[in-house]
Amino acid sequence: MNSRDIDRIVSKNFGISTKLIHSSSHEDKIVMARAAAISLCRKYLGYPFTRLSKIYHKRSHNTSRDAVRNVENLIATNKAFAHRYGIACAQVEYAMDEWKTRKQRYNLHYRLRQKNIPVEPKNQTISISPDQEKLILNSRQLKKLLKQHNYSIQYSIV
Repeated sequence: MNSRDIDRIVSKNFGISTKLIHSSSHEDKIVMARAAAISLCRKYLGYPFTRLSKIYHKRSHNTSRDAVRNVENLIATNKAFAHRYGIACAQVEYAMDEWKTRKQRYNLHYRLRQKNIPVEPKNQTISISPDQEKLILNSRQLKKLLKQHNYSIQYSIV
């Protein structure tokens, strides 16, 4: 998940294109959407204000800081903005959860392949010989990921 993903979510909710979020336009609708995108990047991605000012082509990190403050004021005073921003927050949270799950599953497959253990992602099974069982049982992280993603272990006797 990165700032471009957040830009797509914000642009869809505010009814503008992603190019306009990065433009230098001072139209209210675009300024509000840009401020929402900056605020969401700060909140969910933890980007510092200097990085946000570079991403959104601002001269100073104070401009990004002001955008975050303006979002807080707009939520309190503008119901339409608060509604759109709330929907965008929910969508970003959902996307973040989905991204974390994909990343964890990738890490699981990577770690299993490092240990020469074949993985069948469609069936969510791994096939191991009794000798390889120790490789899994000795790794807390592998056991946790297998349980978390509901993978089953299939023993093969060779």
